[in-house]
Amino acid sequence: MQSNVQGGYIYVDESGDPGLNPSRLQKKPYFVFGYVYVQDPADLNKRLKRLLKRLHRKDKYPSKLRELKFYLPHGWMIKHGYTNAQFNAYVAAMPDVRKQVLDILAAHTNGVFAAVVDKHTAHNRWTSERLGNYTFAQTLLLGVMREVRSHNPPTIIYDKGRLSHSSEVSFDSYLLYKQIDFAHKHHMPQLLTPKTPHSVSSIYHPGIWAADYVAGAFYYKYQTGNAKYADMLKQVWLGKGEKLYWKRRIHGNPNWT
Repeated sequence: MQSNVQGGYIYVDESGDPGLNPSRLQKKPYFVFGYVYVQDPADLNKRLKRLLKRLHRKDKYPSKLRELKFYLPHGWMIKHGYTNAQFNAYVAAMPDVRKQVLDILAAHTNGVFAAVVDKHTAHNRWTSERLGNYTFAQTLLLGVMREVRSHNPPTIIYDKGRLSHSSEVSFDSYLLYKQIDFAHKHHMPQLLTPKTPHSVSSIYHPGIWAADYVAGAFYYKYQTGNAKYADMLKQVWLGKGEKLYWKRRIHGNPNWT
């Protein structure tokens, strides 16, 4: 069993589309990373698995979908034999599903945080991968780990699907370098002995489901203007609960410091 003495765990997942071409930018102007910190994930894992099993049994959630998601994947469901009518019926049940999941997160995590990217302010020479990697690392180190204040570095776990294998290896090295760099620049001694991050299959790690729900709750806030889901997590926000990249300016590029 892990504890905060050993650093605990930070789970990371994303919501929205990081694509920066004009059509994707217009359709989905925001991109969000969700972070969940837990000292010991055993209780969180157990409760989320039990909820998923119960929802399947009551036909409140697609039985072929083996993880809890804030947004149901329409294309995936159609590919796996669901009709549009079935998809819409499950979507209608999602407000109650979301409340149940977020109630578990509020009671059984040690902190949550979100990084929200307004893609209209993104640097016009950056690729979507570079934008994602920068936001992931910058927020993890300055927004999350600063608030966690663990004596030892937490284990960082993220969804295997976000990068190709070669990009994953480069990102892990980049993140290790950034931790050591930030340890000196920002007086964060807990980062001096960083752990290698782990990419995992989200199906087997309910902590990733939790991070998806944090990302989804804040994506919903910015996409719809309604903070009801993000506010359900207010009691476990780390600091202000979110960081917006970047505040829009009338002239010039956003501030990259």
